[in-house]
Amino acid sequence: MLTTCVAIKIHADLVCLAVAAQRPEGGGGMELETDSLSKAGTRLSGRRIATAALVCCAALAFLPRARAAAQKESAKPAELPRVFSLPAVALAELRRGIATGKITDPALEQLRKDADAGLAQEPLSVTQKSVNPPSGDNHDYMSQAPYWWPDPAKPHGLPYLRRDGETNPEIERLPDHRNLSRLIAVTHTLGLAYYLLGDEACAARASELLRVWFLDPKTRMNPNLQFAQNVPGRYTGRGTGLIETHDIYQLVDAVALLHDSKSWSKTDQARHGELVRQVPRLDDRICERQGRSRREEQPRNIL
Repeated sequence: MLTTCVAIKIHADLVCLAVAAQRPEGGGGMELETDSLSKAGTRLSGRRIATAALVCCAALAFLPRARAAAQKESAKPAELPRVFSLPAVALAELRRGIATGKITDPALEQLRKDADAGLAQEPLSVTQKSVNPPSGDNHDYMSQAPYWWPDPAKPHGLPYLRRDGETNPEIERLPDHRNLSRLIAVTHTLGLAYYLLGDEACAARASELLRVWFLDPKTRMNPNLQFAQNVPGRYTGRGTGLIETHDIYQLVDAVALLHDSKSWSKTDQARHGELVRQVPRLDDRICERQGRSRREEQPRNIL
């Protein structure tokens, strides 16, 4: 994964690249020129081009007239992936360009390397943690607030005290947050590799990872976050636990990119959709309690 600073720098380079690489063709359509992309790859040598850079390139390459081209059926709606945050038209155009050999770029090589690493990812599950949630059900997601520490003046250190900016290493006992973030990142990369490069092995591994975390009755996560960001001796869960799903939109896109794969069946899609629909049905009392716990916390200096 790119650091924020490097990602911003690559984004800026790709903006310049996209403007230079675009040219009208056939009444206003846009296409990427391989030579321009190769020059960009040289400028970016020595930096790790993440999957995000490839998608950024695809989106920016079809700048002002991309919508007009789409309206002229450069990509029919039925052919477009039902992605949430990615540019569907640009992705479809990029997929066709790669398949026909018109588009080559070092970013594709990096995507291939990232996908190869993703193929080695073992399945992850909420049931892999060694500490049971207060419910006693290891299928419940659980994490610990990072900036809370035992009170040395109290028996067993309870209740914990907040020390902003100082991460308590105890949080590593609960890997659900780390594993969910890893799952999202890997399936997103594998989904892109399948959609753009046509690698069914990537789709198969992404599908396996998704089934283990979300669908398999033995390993799946219950659709709630009621024990996220718990504070020992104070809260079994807090509303701030929602921030641990800040990148969940990438998961939505990962699933969408697998839509025409033989590895991700219609049954898988239906079961996953049903799981997603259960999320808003969280018990209102739990949501109210978590919101109240946040209000009761002492104000903190965020500067």
